[in-house]
Amino acid sequence: RGACLNVMMKPAKFLIAPLLALAVIANASATTLPKPVREALQHAHIPLSGVGIEVREVDARRPLISIHARQPMNPASTMKLLTTYAGLDLLGPAYTWKTEAYLDGKLDNGVLNGNLVLKGYGDPDMTLEQFWLWLRDLRSRGLKEVRGNLVLDRSASQLPPYDPAKFDDDPTRAYNVGPDALLLNFNALRLRFIPDGEKVEVLADPDLAGTRLDNHVTATTSGACNNWEDAVFPQMSGDTLLLEGSFPVNCGEREQHVNLLPHSQYLYDVFRALWQEVGGKLDGELREGTVPADATLFSTHISA
Repeated sequence: RGACLNVMMKPAKFLIAPLLALAVIANASATTLPKPVREALQHAHIPLSGVGIEVREVDARRPLISIHARQPMNPASTMKLLTTYAGLDLLGPAYTWKTEAYLDGKLDNGVLNGNLVLKGYGDPDMTLEQFWLWLRDLRSRGLKEVRGNLVLDRSASQLPPYDPAKFDDDPTRAYNVGPDALLLNFNALRLRFIPDGEKVEVLADPDLAGTRLDNHVTATTSGACNNWEDAVFPQMSGDTLLLEGSFPVNCGEREQHVNLLPHSQYLYDVFRALWQEVGGKLDGELREGTVPADATLFSTHISA
């Protein structure tokens, strides 16, 4: 209820909302935008036909300003209001997600002779820190070594094929990561670019077990800082994280978040790195599957 203003413009986006507020105060015509707002739209190269605006008091029947309010448009980030409302209505405000760890085998003196199975139920916010704490919990419960495979059960979400390039033909962007029953850390890899004289050091976080970083990024004294990411090209080549391109050293330290690995491979590589960090050992490999009927529930992680 009330007013929702979603503005899709760069140069003028911080001007439109206060200017509309001034228009309301000045009792502008319901079908006419005030001159400063029109000028801001022109400055942003946005035609009036591409804007839908409605300003209305919460309990009022008639809008103070209404321009193209019923014209279908790309909802952009206002779509989050619909999905949030649906989530609150269907799940409730106190809903939590769970992620389970099962033992498919016998645990004897800290050694699991069998597979460790992780089953997800769609937690969208399992961060790296939470995952690390959960692995510490597995260790504290007595699991030290897995003499078997890491099996990932993603069956809770029956999702259609997802193309991360479909939105804007840039599949490596972190915002193009698709949903998954076992989504970890948004499936994102944070790359930090640190100028060091004539070189550019690159740090990758989190560590991906078995992945080697091959940095070919060159330092440059030219280039704009507002679009520096367009000149850097990270990609996976087998077990190598290959970085190419150039980085303007005058920009100082910068970072970008990228999506380079399939969900299961990302979780497996992060698990191996963190499991070793907390003192655990894994002898097996990555497997996809479901929880066996005779497996034992060992630990459950509950989301915020």
